Amino acid sequence: GYETEIIEEIEEPPQIDGEVPGTITYEKNVMNIDFSSLIDNESNEILKEMHKYFNSTGATYQNEYTGMFKGKNLIFILAEGFNEVAVDETRIPTLYKLIHEGFNFTNFYSPVFLSTTGGEFQATTGLVPTQEILKNWKSKTPSIDFALGHSFNALGYNVRSFHNWTYTYYQRDKTMKTLGFNNYMGCGNGMEKLLKCDWLPSDVEMMEQTTPMYQNIEPFVTYYVTVSGHSPYVSGANIVKKHYETVKDLNMSNNIKNYLSSQVELDKALEALINSLQASGTLDNTVIALVGDHYPYTLSIDEMNEAASYKKDDIVEVNHSNFILWNNNM
Repeated sequence: GYETEIIEEIEEPPQIDGEVPGTITYEKNVMNIDFSSLIDNESNEILKEMHKYFNSTGATYQNEYTGMFKGKNLIFILAEGFNEVAVDETRIPTLYKLIHEGFNFTNFYSPVFLSTTGGEFQATTGLVPTQEILKNWKSKTPSIDFALGHSFNALGYNVRSFHNWTYTYYQRDKTMKTLGFNNYMGCGNGMEKLLKCDWLPSDVEMMEQTTPMYQNIEPFVTYYVTVSGHSPYVSGANIVKKHYETVKDLNMSNNIKNYLSSQVELDKALEALINSLQASGTLDNTVIALVGDHYPYTLSIDEMNEAASYKKDDIVEVNHSNFILWNNNM
């Protein structure tokens, strides 16, 4: 069957505040899809086998977090080069605050390196990409119905996306539409009128210029792809110079210091975003999610370990990072 079911009662653990333990029922996560009809009417054997497979899998269960953010706005940020080694309470206080006040994902790993486009595909679809998948995504531009934008379009949200670099880079002028972002702005189709698009553009300016465009049209979902944290992490880079005072006294080598400096811009952008939402009265009703697209791959593992809280290897732990999921009322 494909209708919502109620599962058996599940005992809750004893409450530490002395309340009497109770019982609660959780529903299954089941969509209204008639797989039997799909199987009967499908001539393609591969698709038919897929229908059979999905029809045979068990449903997951809802839990105490189900519906926690129902109806709220969402701002989802794909942060260029962001990694946990950049997190410092003094240097990037806003990122630190969101990481520690929101859900704390202690075993989160950024996508294995397939450049920003691989991280973007994984973050917005929940699917693990390969080079072949990414090639097909860009050349065949399929509509990915469960992708971030499409999922909220179906719920009647005001959905849009922004990127403060060339809007056609990685063929985003095509792939954004496959994700459901029909209102997509980057440098070359509107963003250049709002900020200076010379390399490297400012994440802060992007937030300051774009939040007024959507924050009073609720419910909204806004997807940002930042760029200020991009390599190379060299002393002459404008973003590095902008924040170098915050890292100049660190007992670290130049490359890692330059990287840490670049991530301050992301923190300032988050601060500007939150201030704007607060001023418009929409902060309490908005969820902020942030994920790095990949680890800062132009740094050596030794350079990353200068700032890491534990010794990382260059295969698995180099990808260990933070994922932000935060609301002001948490």
